[in-house]
Amino acid sequence: MLYIYYFIVNLIWGIAPIFEKYILQYIDILTLMLFASFIHFLILLGIVLNSSNGGFIKDCATIINNKYIILVIIFATSMLLMANYGYLYAINNDKKVAIATLLTSLYPIVTLTLGYLVLSESLTLLEAMGFVLIFSGISLVNYSRGLKIEEMST
Repeated sequence: MLYIYYFIVNLIWGIAPIFEKYILQYIDILTLMLFASFIHFLILLGIVLNSSNGGFIKDCATIINNKYIILVIIFATSMLLMANYGYLYAINNDKKVAIATLLTSLYPIVTLTLGYLVLSESLTLLEAMGFVLIFSGISLVNYSRGLKIEEMST
């Protein structure tokens, strides 16, 4: 069942850049980010208000009573905001949205490394080889792209 969620998430992440690149023809990156954040807020607020488990109030109390949780939330949210801006800047300024998305999608390598170093998560040889193949593939795409640019300039 989890693999269905993986598929849906990847499908959505694959479709979203097409819409974002289209929208960025008409509005600024920061405007898009603000409107998207506002829409996210409204949707999440609706979900939380319609949730019957009461966990939201308990979670708010936990957040208010623990200054470290607040700091981590602020830090993580700020990091995601900067990453989203960089990603939107890349797809807006690159002629090929697919390549820009590919080149900004190296974050799993950072996550894998930090998960291993900070969270002591295990890593199998097969998983490590998979990430090496992904990184190699992205590097080849980027290298071949550089060759095409050089050919066009000569």
